[in-house]
Amino acid sequence: MIFLAVTRNFLAEARKTLVRNRGTGEQFFSSGIASDPEPDEQEPEPRDDIDGLLNLLDLEIERNGNKRPKRNKTNHDAMRLLLDRDQATEEQVAYVIRWSQQDQFWKANILSAAKLREKFPQLVAKIRSEAERPTRRDAPRNRAQERIDNNKAVIEELRRIEEDMDNNHNTFQGELL
Repeated sequence: MIFLAVTRNFLAEARKTLVRNRGTGEQFFSSGIASDPEPDEQEPEPRDDIDGLLNLLDLEIERNGNKRPKRNKTNHDAMRLLLDRDQATEEQVAYVIRWSQQDQFWKANILSAAKLREKFPQLVAKIRSEAERPTRRDAPRNRAQERIDNNKAVIEELRRIEEDMDNNHNTFQGELL
């Protein structure tokens, strides 16, 4: 009799678990205790810094004509980890978001906070390399152009000497230079 009562309770619990776990891929007889969250685990408190950065990312992505990313746990956790574990500051993340959404290549590839965190080191390296690249004003001149400019200077000096000769009606014998 006790065996029958235990069996009925077990089957009732198994049915509840089956209904609760339908479509999750868990076994028929999985334990309800294993699938229930621990009572000590709580939803993380909302953080303004994370929400602000997620809003900025959403806005920039939409400005580029792309679909706004879902505000799911994966993206929220990615932004939180970028700030907390990866030690990026809020200002750094905001800068990288804006930069990535203006770059032709990266704006097509950074469409979620999870992808932003994954590619963050590459983005920072790209930003640094562009900052170190010399500007046009600072760039070394083309050697061929330098030779042309030097030759123009020599030609101008020869013209000046020639004009002086014509004005003084003097002639030089031998080479001019």
